[in-house]
Amino acid sequence: MQHLLRTLVRIAPALLLCVSPALAPCRASAQDPGPPRPAATAAEAVPEAVRVGIYVRDIYDVDVKAGTYMVDFDLWMEWSGTIDPTGFVILNGKKEDQEKVAVVTGSEEHSVMYRCQYRFHQALDQHAYPLDAHRLTIQLEDGQHTARELVFVPDRRWRPMDPGVRIPGWAIGQPTGTTSVHLYPAEAGASLTPDQVQEYSHFEVGIPLRRPDAGIFLKTFLVLFISVAVGLLAPLLTVRQVEARLGLGLASVFGVVSSYVVAAGNLPESGELTLADKLHITGMAFVFLSILASVAVYRVVERAGEPRTERADRGLGIAMALGFAVVTVAVCLLR
Repeated sequence: MQHLLRTLVRIAPALLLCVSPALAPCRASAQDPGPPRPAATAAEAVPEAVRVGIYVRDIYDVDVKAGTYMVDFDLWMEWSGTIDPTGFVILNGKKEDQEKVAVVTGSEEHSVMYRCQYRFHQALDQHAYPLDAHRLTIQLEDGQHTARELVFVPDRRWRPMDPGVRIPGWAIGQPTGTTSVHLYPAEAGASLTPDQVQEYSHFEVGIPLRRPDAGIFLKTFLVLFISVAVGLLAPLLTVRQVEARLGLGLASVFGVVSSYVVAAGNLPESGELTLADKLHITGMAFVFLSILASVAVYRVVERAGEPRTERADRGLGIAMALGFAVVTVAVCLLR
């Protein structure tokens, strides 16, 4: 027995040397933690907020035909971050004058105010002219920092417009400020990382503008309505006074055409039918019907007899006058 134990003691180191290479992979797999895990991504940085507001001091030189208008306004900004937002851009305006009138810089809060005069351009909707309404805009963006770095926030603490602002021939509503994100498309085939996406905070002030209905409507269409009325007076003459009736129709045509030329001169060249176009077309159509009726009754007077023809002629004249009034109201309501 003792001999057996001494033999095992002698061969034990040799057995361990043989077994250890086989156990090495197992120990390595147990101790190896595997490939390093990626570190947790840091939370996206919150963009710095800049409070911004505009105080409109005056609006003038409103040119509907050219789509331009001048605005004199104060622009202020307040922020507490490290980004400087004074590199702003007025998108839809051309600078006439701009002056920095106030700067306040503290340990945390910063503010700046500019006195600005810009000429703005905007495509104005003309389809309801002369009862048109528009929303004049002032559009602002930062010229250096994307929306991941800076966002504009409307400052509601200030009045948006001087109560004394007046525009002859227009009624002005209360301006409103809104913010959005303006995405600029990348070049075709460009591959952008999230940090390179061209999104910018967009601040916009809208100034409602409309024409007072009654006054401008009467001034624009007075000549048209008088001209059509002259043409519709033809049934008051006898059937055989065809030369005088045709003379009234001819004078009415010239009156409608002259009214249309004046109205079209206030609008840009466009294929869109405005309210003024529709009413002038309606007036011309009824004047033509009046002339056609005068010729028709003159042709049939010998067959039906003059008294009967005159009664039908006057009834037709009343119907055309009522028809013109109804169509005019319908066109105005459906503008």
